[in-house]
Amino acid sequence: MVANVFDQILLSRHWAQPNNSLTSYKPIIYNTFDMIETQGKYQGYPKRTYDGDRFRGGYSDHFPVALIFKLNLSGNPLK
Repeated sequence: MVANVFDQILLSRHWAQPNNSLTSYKPIIYNTFDMIETQGKYQGYPKRTYDGDRFRGGYSDHFPVALIFKLNLSGNPLK
């Protein structure tokens, strides 16, 4: 299986503003057991929906990616 490869994650320009209260905490690749090919040539890769024109009933040709955010609280957050 190929590791450390991410799909695209797009963010708006607002994300880069200095007064943004969120910080990127960590990126993750969401890959549960039922999403992974368990046998054959592509063992360990995502279960694909199609193999050429043959329907396989999988999920995608890649695992979903996500960013986990952390809230930056400075001072009194209840103001």
